[in-house]
Amino acid sequence: GGVAAVQSLGAACAVGAAFPATLALALAHPTDLEAALIENAMAGGDSASRGLFLGMLLGASSGAIVPQRWLTAWQANSRVAAFLSSQSLALR
Repeated sequence: GGVAAVQSLGAACAVGAAFPATLALALAHPTDLEAALIENAMAGGDSASRGLFLGMLLGASSGAIVPQRWLTAWQANSRVAAFLSSQSLALR
């Protein structure tokens, strides 16, 4: 799985070093952003770099979106949504 791939390939924080592990996570969960991000966090190391790249990769390739229940629980959701709305953008 993705956790084993990250542990094997490295949990480095630099995007260039995180690329192989991020690609393994994306291939393990090509249409399930939630599962990919959860597995990324479970893998340890600096998951922020991998998570950023993972979200961009899966969003661009499969249109994956953040689960609505995650957005609802996010304390800054209303402020971010208002800002995006003022910029003609929107959270899904």
